[in-house]
Amino acid sequence: MKLPVASDKQVRQEVLKLAKVHKGLLTLTTLTQLGAALAAVAMPWLVGKLIDQVKAGTTSEVVMRYLWLFAAMAITMIVLSYIAEYSSRIMSERVFMGLRNQLVTSLLSMPLGLVESAGTGDLLGRVSHDVDKISFFLRRGLSEVLAIVAVVLATYTVAFTTSWKLAPVLLLNLVFMYFLGRWYFPRAVPAYRTESSVFATQNGHISENVEQIDTIEALGMVPLRRAQLRTLIENNLNNERYTAWLRVGLLGGIMLLLLSPLLLVIAWGGFLYSYGVVTIGEISTIFLYVFTLKGPISEFTFWIDVVESAKVSFARIFGVGLVPPAEYDHDLAPAGREWELDRVSFAYGNGPEVLHQVSLNLAPGERLAIVGTSGAGKSTLARLLAGIDEPSGGQVLVGGAPIAALAEDARRAQVALVTQEHHIFSDTLAANLRLVKPEATDEELWEALDVVGAKWARELVTTHEGLETKLGSGELTLNAARAQQVALARLVLMDPHTLILDEATSMLDPTSAREIEQGLERVLAGRTVIMIAHRLFTAQDADRICVMENGQIAELGSHDELVAQGGHYAKLWQAWANE
Repeated sequence: MKLPVASDKQVRQEVLKLAKVHKGLLTLTTLTQLGAALAAVAMPWLVGKLIDQVKAGTTSEVVMRYLWLFAAMAITMIVLSYIAEYSSRIMSERVFMGLRNQLVTSLLSMPLGLVESAGTGDLLGRVSHDVDKISFFLRRGLSEVLAIVAVVLATYTVAFTTSWKLAPVLLLNLVFMYFLGRWYFPRAVPAYRTESSVFATQNGHISENVEQIDTIEALGMVPLRRAQLRTLIENNLNNERYTAWLRVGLLGGIMLLLLSPLLLVIAWGGFLYSYGVVTIGEISTIFLYVFTLKGPISEFTFWIDVVESAKVSFARIFGVGLVPPAEYDHDLAPAGREWELDRVSFAYGNGPEVLHQVSLNLAPGERLAIVGTSGAGKSTLARLLAGIDEPSGGQVLVGGAPIAALAEDARRAQVALVTQEHHIFSDTLAANLRLVKPEATDEELWEALDVVGAKWARELVTTHEGLETKLGSGELTLNAARAQQVALARLVLMDPHTLILDEATSMLDPTSAREIEQGLERVLAGRTVIMIAHRLFTAQDADRICVMENGQIAELGSHDELVAQGGHYAKLWQAWANE
């Protein structure tokens, strides 16, 4: 499932909200840009007046007066332009900060299952590619666009004030721009929307290749993945080529828009002058105005492309906020610690059911191991127990309360899930651990690391900076086993009454995995532990073992009971023991 994209109407509504929030700075920027534009267009007007004065014969004092006025207008334009640019940059940074916070808040408030189904490419595209486009527009383009609009409005206003007989020539620009826009915009918006979508898919594919390079090479999938990437790049290239041709057409139209009014002013102005309708000064003023518009309109060619691209990115960013946040019952509280799965079924999206009528009860403090072949439904069952997904049918209850309906903080106090996937944030070791318990002391952090057997952490005291050692890219990089130990240490700090280990020790060697699991058993005594067993020796110590096949519970009992039954588990155990 892809995340939604906001409609044009919704984008306009969100932009208006932003304008209201920052109306003070927006008003200051607009007024100063308009003032700077008026000062700029006053200079050609002064030149025209001076030409008429000189032709009619005037004194040097009058000429100097015009020159001083010209200098004053130039200084005014520079000062107001600086104020406008400064206020625009401040406003842009505040708007950008708000958008980033809004995006992160929306993503974090989404149901985790929806975030996962959206795909890495779509998320990466929105938080990187689209955010970069909006950042460029806000930091560079907003002030420029306001300046262009202000200059054009001021130029047309003063031009008609100067000579209403000659200024209508400028209206031809507007007519031509209207038809140029009618050609460009209906093609540009869908093109940029497709471009962003294709880029997101390509970005996700590259990210997967980098993250899973070992698996891709081991399975001999390099040629296939290379061919898929080449196809995505070619699609992206075709989209880029199409938008480039659109820009070429726009640029050609703008160039025609720039040259034709100059010739018309000379021709029409000369005709009117021959009949004494206009003066040389008026013709010079209008000519300078047309020439002055050359710069803003040329820049407009570039910025209109940026605006359209940013508009598409705004739609994708605002679209994240259209996803309704996960709804929880904040008044709901479990009445105990027992678990009940009542005829639970589950299907991913519109796909087939992967769990079928699973019923199971767990007493507080019980240790349950779930075993089965790949695709049997073990990890799906773990996600339901953790409250990440809601069952399609039946109920998953803890203390009589549906686990998926509990508020996040309440659910975290009940159950925690650690999978074979892990992530180390680019921060200190202490900060990585305090993610789950910000108030934890250094002693508690060391205790959690000791519990999971992270002896290497103690060595950091002498080799690096102990708990304050920087981790991540460019700093100390942890291998998979150590990263998983950090993830398990977080679990110890969370201290939930139910612990779910979804193959959480699969990245460790058997000796280390056994040591960590024994340590967790000592610390989490009296708590319910559910283990998705990757190695059968982890199931041996459980109170009960649940054997899953094809989304159903095939066998349930203790290790000795299942071995004695001679069923599927007994065969698995015998095969493992003989290795």
